[in-house]
Amino acid sequence: MTDAHVAEIVRKRWLEVLEIPKAAGDDDFFLSGGHSLLAVRLTTALREDLGVRIPVSAIFQTRRLDGYAERVAGLVSAA
Repeated sequence: MTDAHVAEIVRKRWLEVLEIPKAAGDDDFFLSGGHSLLAVRLTTALREDLGVRIPVSAIFQTRRLDGYAERVAGLVSAA
Protein backbone atom coordinates (compact mmCIF):
# COMPACT_ATOMS: atom_id res chain seq x y z
CA MET A 1 0.00 0.00 0.00
CA THR A 2 1.45 3.36 -0.99
CA ASP A 3 1.85 6.30 1.37
CA ALA A 4 -0.57 8.27 -0.82
CA HIS A 5 -3.21 5.56 -0.44
CA VAL A 6 -2.73 5.50 3.32
CA ALA A 7 -3.02 9.30 3.42
CA GLU A 8 -6.29 9.09 1.46
CA ILE A 9 -7.70 6.59 3.96
CA VAL A 10 -6.56 8.72 6.92
CA ARG A 11 -8.18 11.83 5.40
CA LYS A 12 -11.45 9.97 4.76
CA ARG A 13 -11.64 8.67 8.30
CA TRP A 14 -10.58 12.05 9.75
CA LEU A 15 -13.48 13.75 7.96
CA GLU A 16 -15.96 11.06 9.00
CA VAL A 17 -14.96 11.07 12.66
CA LEU A 18 -14.98 14.87 12.91
CA GLU A 19 -18.15 15.09 10.79
CA ILE A 20 -16.70 17.86 8.64
CA PRO A 21 -16.84 18.23 4.85
CA LYS A 22 -13.21 19.12 4.21
CA ALA A 23 -9.84 19.53 5.89
CA ALA A 24 -6.52 21.07 4.95
CA GLY A 25 -3.27 19.27 5.55
CA ASP A 26 -2.30 21.62 8.36
CA ASP A 27 -5.63 21.29 10.21
CA ASP A 28 -5.30 20.32 13.86
CA PHE A 29 -7.49 17.41 14.97
CA PHE A 30 -8.40 18.99 18.30
CA LEU A 31 -8.93 22.50 16.95
CA SER A 32 -11.24 20.98 14.32
CA GLY A 33 -13.58 19.60 16.99
CA GLY A 34 -11.77 16.42 17.98
CA HIS A 35 -11.47 15.12 21.52
CA SER A 36 -10.15 11.98 23.19
CA LEU A 37 -13.17 9.78 22.40
CA LEU A 38 -13.05 10.78 18.75
CA ALA A 39 -9.32 10.04 18.76
CA VAL A 40 -10.13 6.50 19.87
CA ARG A 41 -12.75 6.20 17.12
CA LEU A 42 -10.27 7.41 14.53
CA THR A 43 -7.56 4.95 15.54
CA THR A 44 -10.07 2.09 15.73
CA ALA A 45 -11.40 2.85 12.24
CA LEU A 46 -7.88 3.08 10.84
CA ARG A 47 -6.90 -0.21 12.47
CA GLU A 48 -9.89 -1.84 10.76
CA ASP A 49 -9.04 -0.25 7.39
CA LEU A 50 -5.30 -0.80 7.44
CA GLY A 51 -4.85 -3.87 9.63
CA VAL A 52 -2.24 -2.11 11.75
CA ARG A 53 -2.41 -1.09 15.40
CA ILE A 54 -2.09 2.66 15.70
CA PRO A 55 -1.55 3.98 19.22
CA VAL A 56 -4.09 6.59 20.30
CA SER A 57 -1.18 8.65 21.56
CA ALA A 58 -0.12 9.24 17.93
CA ILE A 59 -2.94 11.74 17.37
CA PHE A 60 -1.97 13.64 20.52
CA GLN A 61 1.67 13.77 19.41
CA THR A 62 1.01 14.51 15.74
CA ARG A 63 -2.17 16.57 15.66
CA ARG A 64 -2.09 17.93 12.10
CA LEU A 65 -3.65 15.90 9.29
CA ASP A 66 -0.61 15.66 6.99
CA GLY A 67 1.75 14.81 9.84
CA TYR A 68 -0.63 12.23 11.25
CA ALA A 69 -1.14 10.62 7.83
CA GLU A 70 2.64 10.45 7.39
CA ARG A 71 3.02 8.84 10.79
CA VAL A 72 0.31 6.28 10.06
CA ALA A 73 1.93 5.50 6.70
CA GLY A 74 5.18 4.84 8.54
CA LEU A 75 3.43 2.39 10.85
CA VAL A 76 1.86 0.63 7.88
CA SER A 77 5.24 0.37 6.12
CA ALA A 78 6.87 -1.02 9.25
CA ALA A 79 4.21 -3.71 9.69
